[in-house]
Amino acid sequence: RLFLADNGKSLFITNRAGCELIKMSSDGQKIEKKVSFSSPVNAMTQDANGKLWVVCDGNYGMMYELDGKKLSVQFKTKSGATPSDILYNPLSNSLWVTQRFNNELWEIDPATRKVKTKIAVGREPVSMAAFASDSCLLIANNLPEMPSTAYPIAVQLDITACTFLSWVLYLIFIPALYEIHGTITKKESGLTSVLKTEQGDEAPKLLSKNSIA
Repeated sequence: RLFLADNGKSLFITNRAGCELIKMSSDGQKIEKKVSFSSPVNAMTQDANGKLWVVCDGNYGMMYELDGKKLSVQFKTKSGATPSDILYNPLSNSLWVTQRFNNELWEIDPATRKVKTKIAVGREPVSMAAFASDSCLLIANNLPEMPSTAYPIAVQLDITACTFLSWVLYLIFIPALYEIHGTITKKESGLTSVLKTEQGDEAPKLLSKNSIA
C-alpha cells in the first residue's frame, strides 16, 4: 500500500512480505530508507506532530510509534488481533485502528497510546477512510465468500458528536444496497450499541446513490 506524509512530500510503501516500511524519493524512483519490523506491515499514518504510526499483523498485533524524521522506533504497543488499518484524525486528535479479528474499531490516544473507545463494526474491518472534512469515517469490512444480510459491508461513523457516536450500517441484499440507521450511546460501563430501524415491518429502504455523500 502507498501512503503520503509530510503534507504530500513523502511517499511510503508498506511491504507486507518483507515486513518493511519503505520510504521512497519524492519522484517515487529510488528507495531512501527501509524500516524493518517483526511481522507484516499493514498500514501507517502521520499525526499532527509529524510522528508516524504503523500497525503490524499477527494474533498479537503491534502498533509502532516512529520519529517522523529519523524513522526510528520510539515505542511499540500490543494492539489487538491483526490491526488492519490506522488513521490519525485531527478533529478527535486520536488514532483510529481497525482490529480485523476483534471485529472492532479502536480509538487510541496518541499521547498515552492507550485505548479510549472500542466500537463493534461488524465482520473483520479491513480498511477505512475519512471524509466530510474529517468529521466521518467509512470503515470497510471483509465479506465471507457467500454474502449475507448478517454482515454489514461498511460502517459510517460520525466522530464529531459530543454525547454519542452515530453510525450507519450498509447491508448487502442481492442485487442492491439497503441502509439501517443506528446509534452507539456512551454508558458508564462503556459503549453499548442500540440498533434502531426505520422501516418497521416493511422492507429495508433502498440506499440512494447520494446517501454516502
